[in-house]
Amino acid sequence: RAREEPEQAAVRVGKRVVELLQARDGDGYVLRVDLRLRPSPEITPIVLPVDAAIGYYEAQALPWERAAFIRARAAAGDIALGQRFLDAVRPFVWRRALDFGAIGEIRGISRRIRDHHAQGQMFGPGYDLKRGRGGIRESEFFAQIHQLIHGGRDPSVRAPATREALARLAAAGWIDPGDAATLIDGYAMLRTIEHRVQMIDDRQTHALPTGDALERVAKLHGVEDAAALLALLAPHVAGIGRIYDALDDDVRPVFSADPVTLEADLARAGFVDATAARQRVETWRRAVYPALRSPAAQAALEAVLPTLVPALASAPHPQAALLRLDALLERLPSAINIFRLLEARPGLATLLATILSHAPTLADELGRRPDLLDGLIDASAFDPVGDIDSLMTTMRMHEAGFDYQQRLDHVRRVVGERRFALGAQIVAGAADPLDVAAGYARVAEAAIGVLADATVAEFARAHGVVPGSELVILALGRMGGAMLTHASDLDLIYLFTGDFTAESDGAKPLGATLYYNRLAQRLTAALSVATPAGPLYQIDTRLRPSGGQGPLVVTLDS
Repeated sequence: RAREEPEQAAVRVGKRVVELLQARDGDGYVLRVDLRLRPSPEITPIVLPVDAAIGYYEAQALPWERAAFIRARAAAGDIALGQRFLDAVRPFVWRRALDFGAIGEIRGISRRIRDHHAQGQMFGPGYDLKRGRGGIRESEFFAQIHQLIHGGRDPSVRAPATREALARLAAAGWIDPGDAATLIDGYAMLRTIEHRVQMIDDRQTHALPTGDALERVAKLHGVEDAAALLALLAPHVAGIGRIYDALDDDVRPVFSADPVTLEADLARAGFVDATAARQRVETWRRAVYPALRSPAAQAALEAVLPTLVPALASAPHPQAALLRLDALLERLPSAINIFRLLEARPGLATLLATILSHAPTLADELGRRPDLLDGLIDASAFDPVGDIDSLMTTMRMHEAGFDYQQRLDHVRRVVGERRFALGAQIVAGAADPLDVAAGYARVAEAAIGVLADATVAEFARAHGVVPGSELVILALGRMGGAMLTHASDLDLIYLFTGDFTAESDGAKPLGATLYYNRLAQRLTAALSVATPAGPLYQIDTRLRPSGGQGPLVVTLDS
């Protein structure tokens, strides 16, 4: 329309689409439409500019909105624009760092639903199939909670459909297969009965009817009567409720704010020097460190202390563990997620205390990347790291469209996680040190292979390739023996094959010797220079034929 703003036109078209879909006439209606999942629905128009929506989800969205976007897809209209929006908000939904605060928020939603719909919680006539305890929503929330926990690191579980998500979570080992089967079967049964209920009067209801209406639903489903239908549903409802309720941790005690009582509590927990331990805890409570200054951080600290204090007190060297934790908290930009993770996984607190006691190098790495602790949340972290091919596949599993720098960062993240897990295996005594040393070497070899391929391809974009020639990388020292430690550097020699007088065939051609020396410099930087994702390896090339003063790369023949 003339002089109509784009935002106004979009709202007008949106209203017309909704009207066409859900307005009733002599032939009924097409679909019911619910627009309440948009950002701040109480104050925003029904159609939002794409950039405004992206800004909202990046800066101020609530945890439940992450769960809602697990099922999102571009369904109609400008599909390409819709997909661009979903690609933009994907990091908001699938975070690599675990956020157990979001998990608690979703559990809080389900508790509020139970309270609000209290009349439909008790199983029997009038039971709310969707929102009741053991109902449809709890199967969905169970799947979404575990998808939010693991989906940032495991793309295989990013399924929008509840039953498929549960099956994938079980196949990946994140949830118990028996629980998955119970939830899948119960979800299918409850959805089926919900459809039967809604077919009776074509009403959007989720509650089992009472009286004769429940008898009609039973007949529609093919069972004898209402009692038979309830008997059919009862084990499914009980199974879902039991599994979902198990997500709640037992209530843990809090530590006193009174100095005398706190010191006595710390002594009972096992600290020999309870006075020093009290002083550390009081420092944290005074919010001296930036990571502890927000109310949310202080709340997370109080929630984790009943888990963290006994773990530190039982560490091999409690005072050293306490001091290193203090140093860690001093360096962290935020401590909320690590506290929530430790609260949700008490076993990790014990492992962390052992790491802080025995492995200052690992503690320093945690200070740079607190999300490294996320990788230890299940027993698979203590399995062997896999063969070189599988490691290379993991290192190449970056998002489509990553540039060269993003590929380097991705490899650094994967290597950091694997090396940290291997170090944790040593500290925990969970693996033979020789097996761990071989694992360190496989991780390094995979990283060299992936980064060499990426660097060669990036270099060839400008300079082409040298026909009939290729780069050769030899490993010596510990790397040559395929047995590394956590702190080992990599002794490498670079060689190239073919005619040293040849020239590359790219837009900016180089002679073979210069070509490979520049390529090797680029690869050494890719393997050694720290990026925002962290450091990788120290590279030592002084064992090359010409020593530290000669060219970095020489021909194989020479």
